[in-house]
Amino acid sequence: GSVDWCTTFSLGETRYTPGQLFFGGSYTNDPDEKAQGWIRAYDATNGADKWSYKSDLPVVAGVTPTAGGVIFSGELTGNFIALDSATGKVLYSFYTGWHLTSLEVHNSIARVALLKDVPIEPLGPPVVEVITISKRSLKAGETVDGIGGFMTYGVCETAAIQQKDRLLPMGLAEGCRLKRNINKDEAISWDDVIPPTNDLPHQLRAKQDAKFAPARMPATSH
Repeated sequence: GSVDWCTTFSLGETRYTPGQLFFGGSYTNDPDEKAQGWIRAYDATNGADKWSYKSDLPVVAGVTPTAGGVIFSGELTGNFIALDSATGKVLYSFYTGWHLTSLEVHNSIARVALLKDVPIEPLGPPVVEVITISKRSLKAGETVDGIGGFMTYGVCETAAIQQKDRLLPMGLAEGCRLKRNINKDEAISWDDVIPPTNDLPHQLRAKQDAKFAPARMPATSH
């Protein structure tokens, strides 16, 4: 990937400051709207251009070729793209706009292990929770299935409301047994379920609650 964005440099009296950019003068970038980027392919045998892909913004992401003839990269527009390595044709483009955990977790683990890097860290107490909502009318005594199942779905809610109303986090719903009937599209609370015993995710969540919301921990032991 490359950055296509012109800068005008002017000689002048400047003072070098360790740790800061120094060009021996001043510089002015072209307007932001003129910045663009490219992904280019070259023939390794003779250096000739094979194809080029133009992006609306500079390309600063890595470009990953594969043995299957597909190239993966990302754009500052928020798009994750797959290109045909022979032609540069766009085979797939997906707007992320947010972190795709399932795609990034293995990269993050590798960065921690190999580069001793910190790709992500918590800012503090939880801000948003995914709470459990019933997909259909549920009966007392039923055991809730897992994420992607037939009984429940998740909805984002503020952590403050989740704690105040004691709403059941979606990630802990699996294996919980219902204590009462639940209407379709009704939020399920801790008071509505009997959590599984000796379950590691529930034990870890209890430790999180003890740290950030000790007064709002579920009354039912989990």
